[in-house]
Amino acid sequence: EQALIESKISIDLNPSVPENYYFSSKSEFLLKNYKSSIDFGLTAIAKGYNDAEIFSILGLSYLKEQENKLAFAAFDKAIKLNPKHSMTNYNYAVINDIKNNIKTSASYYYQAGIISLEEKNNLRLYKSLKALKRLSAKNLSANEYYNMLGTKVSNYLKTKLINS
Repeated sequence: EQALIESKISIDLNPSVPENYYFSSKSEFLLKNYKSSIDFGLTAIAKGYNDAEIFSILGLSYLKEQENKLAFAAFDKAIKLNPKHSMTNYNYAVINDIKNNIKTSASYYYQAGIISLEEKNNLRLYKSLKALKRLSAKNLSANEYYNMLGTKVSNYLKTKLINS
């Protein structure tokens, strides 16, 4: 709440600075004020803030508002801006999962898992594996991605044990 107050003060003092709207968008999202998060996010983008994270926040807000087409467009832009971030890949996988694009979804869950290993983000790695396991019952490609990610995790853990 304090971050939102501060960002709104910053907007009043410097309405042309797009980062102020980004911080308001993120704060509103965390406070579960999704419509307001969308408004601030769109304003940040209109004022020139062109970062994957604002598009991810926008996409998540649209998802919460059940605006799946708009969420897809936001996540699509985020993945194009930053294909090397686990959150971006995971969110893109989720929206493709919702759209029943199983093969694409599985591919991005796999990417999110691989990048999560590099980032040491165990929660996102777990979520990626869990999603791939669920999809593997429906789709051969998803099953292959699930097995490949499982092997990568297993190898990573073996290497970690050997080096410790």
